[in-house]
Amino acid sequence: MRWLLLLLGGLGLLGRPAPAQPDSLAHRFETANTAYAQGQYGRAVDAYQTILNTGHTSGALYYNLGNAYARLDQLGQAIRYYEKARRLRPSDPRVTHNLEQVRRQAGVYPGVLPPRGLQGLVQGWSPLALFLAGWLLLGSGLAVAVVWTTPGRTDSWRHPLVWGPVAGGLLLVVAALGTSAVQSQERRAIVVAKQAPLRAAPSPTAVADTTLPEGTMVGIGNHRARWTKVRLANGTVGWVPARALGDV
Repeated sequence: MRWLLLLLGGLGLLGRPAPAQPDSLAHRFETANTAYAQGQYGRAVDAYQTILNTGHTSGALYYNLGNAYARLDQLGQAIRYYEKARRLRPSDPRVTHNLEQVRRQAGVYPGVLPPRGLQGLVQGWSPLALFLAGWLLLGSGLAVAVVWTTPGRTDSWRHPLVWGPVAGGLLLVVAALGTSAVQSQERRAIVVAKQAPLRAAPSPTAVADTTLPEGTMVGIGNHRARWTKVRLANGTVGWVPARALGDV
Protein backbone atom coordinates (compact mmCIF):
# COMPACT_ATOMS: atom_id res chain seq x y z
CA MET A 1 0.00 0.00 0.00
CA ARG A 2 3.02 2.32 0.27
CA TRP A 3 2.79 3.43 -3.37
CA LEU A 4 -0.90 4.28 -2.95
CA LEU A 5 -0.33 6.37 0.18
CA LEU A 6 2.42 8.28 -1.61
CA LEU A 7 0.21 8.87 -4.62
CA LEU A 8 -2.72 10.06 -2.61
CA GLY A 9 -0.55 12.31 -0.44
CA GLY A 10 0.97 14.36 -2.91
CA LEU A 11 21.76 -1.05 -9.78
CA GLY A 12 25.70 -3.50 -11.33
CA LEU A 13 28.14 -4.03 -8.57
CA LEU A 14 30.55 -2.23 -10.84
CA GLY A 15 28.48 0.91 -10.65
CA ARG A 16 28.94 3.70 -8.19
CA PRO A 17 26.50 4.19 -5.29
CA ALA A 18 23.28 5.99 -6.17
CA PRO A 19 23.16 9.67 -5.22
CA ALA A 20 21.43 11.03 -2.15
CA GLN A 21 17.76 11.96 -2.18
CA PRO A 22 16.57 14.55 0.39
CA ASP A 23 18.84 17.59 0.88
CA SER A 24 18.72 17.15 4.67
CA LEU A 25 20.43 13.79 4.29
CA ALA A 26 22.90 14.80 1.60
CA HIS A 27 25.88 15.04 3.94
CA ARG A 28 25.22 11.60 5.45
CA PHE A 29 24.85 10.06 2.02
CA GLU A 30 28.04 11.75 0.88
CA THR A 31 29.92 10.37 3.89
CA ALA A 32 28.61 6.86 3.27
CA ASN A 33 29.27 7.02 -0.48
CA THR A 34 32.80 8.28 0.12
CA ALA A 35 33.52 5.37 2.48
CA TYR A 36 32.22 2.96 -0.18
CA ALA A 37 34.34 4.57 -2.90
CA GLN A 38 37.41 4.23 -0.67
CA GLY A 39 36.77 0.52 -0.18
CA GLN A 40 35.73 0.94 3.47
CA TYR A 41 32.64 -1.20 3.03
CA GLY A 42 32.03 -1.91 6.72
CA ARG A 43 32.11 1.79 7.46
CA ALA A 44 29.79 2.43 4.51
CA VAL A 45 27.29 -0.13 5.85
CA ASP A 46 27.33 1.55 9.25
CA ALA A 47 26.75 4.95 7.65
CA TYR A 48 23.90 3.72 5.45
CA GLN A 49 22.33 1.93 8.41
CA THR A 50 22.49 5.18 10.40
CA ILE A 51 20.47 6.86 7.67
CA LEU A 52 18.02 3.96 7.68
CA ASN A 53 17.64 4.26 11.46
CA THR A 54 16.43 7.85 11.05
CA GLY A 55 13.36 6.50 9.28
CA HIS A 56 14.47 7.43 5.78
CA THR A 57 13.92 4.77 3.12
CA SER A 58 14.55 4.92 -0.61
CA GLY A 59 15.54 2.72 -3.50
CA ALA A 60 18.95 4.42 -3.58
CA LEU A 61 19.61 3.67 0.09
CA TYR A 62 18.62 0.01 -0.20
CA TYR A 63 20.63 -0.37 -3.41
CA ASN A 64 23.73 1.14 -1.81
CA LEU A 65 23.37 -1.13 1.22
CA GLY A 66 23.08 -4.13 -1.08
CA ASN A 67 26.28 -3.13 -2.87
CA ALA A 68 28.19 -2.64 0.38
CA TYR A 69 27.05 -5.96 1.86
CA ALA A 70 27.94 -7.72 -1.39
CA ARG A 71 31.47 -6.32 -1.17
CA LEU A 72 31.67 -7.68 2.39
CA ASP A 73 30.56 -11.09 1.10
CA GLN A 74 27.46 -10.96 3.31
CA LEU A 75 25.30 -12.30 0.51
CA GLY A 76 22.12 -12.80 2.52
CA GLN A 77 22.03 -9.17 3.57
CA ALA A 78 22.93 -8.09 0.04
CA ILE A 79 20.02 -10.06 -1.43
CA ARG A 80 17.73 -8.72 1.27
CA TYR A 81 18.46 -5.08 0.46
CA TYR A 82 18.44 -5.59 -3.30
CA GLU A 83 14.95 -7.09 -2.85
CA LYS A 84 13.92 -4.02 -0.88
CA ALA A 85 15.35 -1.79 -3.61
CA ARG A 86 13.49 -3.72 -6.29
CA ARG A 87 10.19 -3.11 -4.56
CA LEU A 88 10.74 0.63 -4.95
CA ARG A 89 12.58 0.44 -8.29
CA PRO A 90 11.08 -2.56 -10.12
CA SER A 91 12.33 -1.39 -13.53
CA ASP A 92 15.87 -0.43 -12.50
CA PRO A 93 18.22 -2.72 -14.48
CA ARG A 94 21.07 -2.21 -11.99
CA VAL A 95 19.02 -3.65 -9.15
CA THR A 96 17.86 -6.61 -11.24
CA HIS A 97 21.38 -7.34 -12.50
CA ASN A 98 23.03 -7.14 -9.08
CA LEU A 99 20.33 -9.24 -7.45
CA GLU A 100 20.74 -11.96 -10.06
CA GLN A 101 24.53 -11.96 -9.76
CA VAL A 102 24.52 -12.17 -5.97
CA ARG A 103 21.93 -14.95 -6.00
CA ARG A 104 24.10 -16.92 -8.39
CA GLN A 105 27.09 -16.33 -6.15
CA ALA A 106 25.14 -17.55 -3.12
CA GLY A 107 23.87 -20.59 -5.02
CA VAL A 108 20.20 -19.73 -4.57
CA TYR A 109 19.36 -18.64 -8.12
CA PRO A 110 16.62 -17.96 -9.14
CA GLY A 111 15.43 -17.81 -5.53
CA VAL A 112 11.82 -16.94 -6.36
CA LEU A 113 9.02 -17.77 -3.92
CA PRO A 114 5.88 -18.68 -5.92
CA PRO A 115 2.68 -16.94 -4.78
CA ARG A 116 -0.26 -18.93 -3.52
CA GLY A 117 -4.03 -18.53 -3.39
CA LEU A 118 -5.26 -15.11 -4.41
CA GLN A 119 -1.67 -13.95 -4.70
CA GLY A 120 -1.24 -16.29 -7.64
CA LEU A 121 -4.41 -14.89 -9.23
CA VAL A 122 -3.23 -11.27 -9.13
CA GLN A 123 0.43 -12.03 -9.84
CA GLY A 124 1.73 -9.59 -12.44
CA TRP A 125 -1.12 -7.13 -11.95
CA SER A 126 -0.06 -3.56 -11.39
CA PRO A 127 -2.14 -1.88 -8.64
CA LEU A 128 -0.85 1.51 -9.75
CA ALA A 129 -1.89 0.94 -13.36
CA LEU A 130 -5.34 -0.24 -12.25
CA PHE A 131 -5.68 2.76 -9.96
CA LEU A 132 -4.72 5.28 -12.65
CA ALA A 133 -6.94 3.61 -15.26
CA GLY A 134 -9.83 3.70 -12.80
CA TRP A 135 -9.42 7.41 -12.11
CA LEU A 136 -9.11 8.09 -15.86
CA LEU A 137 -12.38 6.31 -16.58
CA LEU A 138 -14.08 7.91 -13.62
CA GLY A 139 -12.90 11.36 -14.65
CA SER A 140 -14.02 10.90 -18.26
CA GLY A 141 -17.49 9.87 -17.15
CA LEU A 142 -17.80 12.85 -14.85
CA ALA A 143 -16.54 15.16 -17.59
CA VAL A 144 -19.18 13.89 -20.02
CA ALA A 145 -21.86 14.37 -17.36
CA VAL A 146 -20.79 17.97 -16.79
CA VAL A 147 -20.76 18.74 -20.52
CA TRP A 148 -24.18 17.26 -21.08
CA THR A 149 -25.79 18.79 -18.02
CA THR A 150 -27.75 21.86 -19.09
CA PRO A 151 -30.58 23.82 -17.50
CA GLY A 152 -33.70 21.73 -17.65
CA ARG A 153 -31.82 18.51 -18.38
CA THR A 154 -31.29 16.24 -15.40
CA ASP A 155 -31.06 12.81 -17.03
CA SER A 156 -27.47 13.01 -18.29
CA TRP A 157 -26.37 10.51 -15.61
CA ARG A 158 -28.57 7.86 -17.18
CA HIS A 159 -26.61 7.81 -20.44
CA PRO A 160 -24.26 4.82 -20.86
CA LEU A 161 -21.40 7.15 -21.78
CA VAL A 162 -21.69 8.60 -18.28
CA TRP A 163 -22.57 5.80 -15.90
CA GLY A 164 -20.52 3.22 -17.83
CA PRO A 165 -17.11 4.92 -17.32
CA VAL A 166 -18.04 5.96 -13.78
CA ALA A 167 -18.99 2.41 -12.79
CA GLY A 168 -15.98 0.93 -14.58
CA GLY A 169 -13.66 3.45 -12.96
CA LEU A 170 -14.95 2.69 -9.49
CA LEU A 171 -14.53 -1.05 -10.11
CA LEU A 172 -10.92 -0.54 -11.23
CA VAL A 173 -10.13 1.58 -8.16
CA VAL A 174 -11.58 -1.12 -5.90
CA ALA A 175 -9.61 -3.76 -7.85
CA ALA A 176 -6.41 -1.73 -7.36
CA LEU A 177 -6.95 -1.54 -3.61
CA GLY A 178 -7.74 -5.24 -3.38
CA THR A 179 -4.77 -6.23 -5.57
CA SER A 180 -2.40 -4.14 -3.48
CA ALA A 181 -3.73 -5.68 -0.26
CA VAL A 182 -3.46 -9.26 -1.56
CA GLN A 183 0.03 -8.79 -3.02
CA SER A 184 1.35 -7.50 0.30
CA GLN A 185 -0.49 -10.06 2.44
CA GLU A 186 2.28 -12.63 2.80
CA ARG A 187 5.45 -11.20 4.28
CA ARG A 188 8.74 -12.52 3.02
CA ALA A 189 12.24 -12.74 4.43
CA ILE A 190 15.77 -13.69 3.42
CA VAL A 191 18.06 -16.05 5.32
CA VAL A 192 20.89 -13.71 6.37
CA ALA A 193 22.79 -16.27 8.48
CA LYS A 194 25.39 -18.45 6.76
CA GLN A 195 22.91 -21.29 7.14
CA ALA A 196 19.71 -21.94 9.05
CA PRO A 197 18.33 -25.34 10.09
CA LEU A 198 14.68 -25.84 9.17
CA ARG A 199 13.14 -27.68 12.13
CA ALA A 200 9.82 -29.45 12.53
CA ALA A 201 9.02 -27.50 15.71
CA PRO A 202 10.17 -24.24 17.35
CA SER A 203 12.85 -25.90 19.44
CA PRO A 204 16.61 -26.42 19.04
CA THR A 205 16.07 -30.11 19.86
CA ALA A 206 13.45 -30.64 17.14
CA VAL A 207 14.36 -32.64 14.06
CA ALA A 208 16.03 -30.56 11.33
CA ASP A 209 14.47 -31.49 7.99
CA THR A 210 17.02 -29.53 5.98
CA THR A 211 19.43 -26.61 6.17
CA LEU A 212 18.64 -23.38 4.35
CA PRO A 213 21.61 -21.65 2.73
CA GLU A 214 22.29 -17.95 3.06
CA GLY A 215 20.14 -15.90 0.69
CA THR A 216 17.15 -18.25 0.60
CA MET A 217 13.81 -16.46 0.30
CA VAL A 218 11.01 -17.72 2.56
CA GLY A 219 7.44 -16.79 3.34
CA ILE A 220 6.84 -15.65 6.91
CA GLY A 221 4.20 -17.26 9.11
CA ASN A 222 3.68 -17.33 12.85
CA HIS A 223 6.21 -16.31 15.48
CA ARG A 224 6.85 -18.20 18.70
CA ALA A 225 9.45 -17.01 21.19
CA ARG A 226 12.67 -16.75 19.18
CA TRP A 227 11.42 -18.85 16.28
CA THR A 228 9.64 -18.06 13.03
CA LYS A 229 7.48 -20.38 10.95
CA VAL A 230 8.44 -20.21 7.26
CA ARG A 231 7.32 -21.57 3.90
CA LEU A 232 9.78 -22.62 1.20
CA ALA A 233 9.36 -22.38 -2.57
CA ASN A 234 8.48 -26.11 -2.75
CA GLY A 235 5.74 -25.71 -0.14
CA THR A 236 7.73 -27.16 2.77
CA VAL A 237 6.89 -25.56 6.12
CA GLY A 238 9.11 -25.45 9.19
CA TRP A 239 10.68 -23.31 11.89
CA VAL A 240 13.95 -21.36 11.85
CA PRO A 241 15.56 -19.07 14.45
CA ALA A 242 14.16 -15.57 14.02
CA ARG A 243 17.65 -14.02 14.19
CA ALA A 244 18.61 -15.92 11.03
CA LEU A 245 16.08 -13.96 8.94
CA GLY A 246 15.93 -10.44 7.56
CA ASP A 247 12.59 -9.08 6.37
CA VAL A 248 12.06 -7.75 2.87
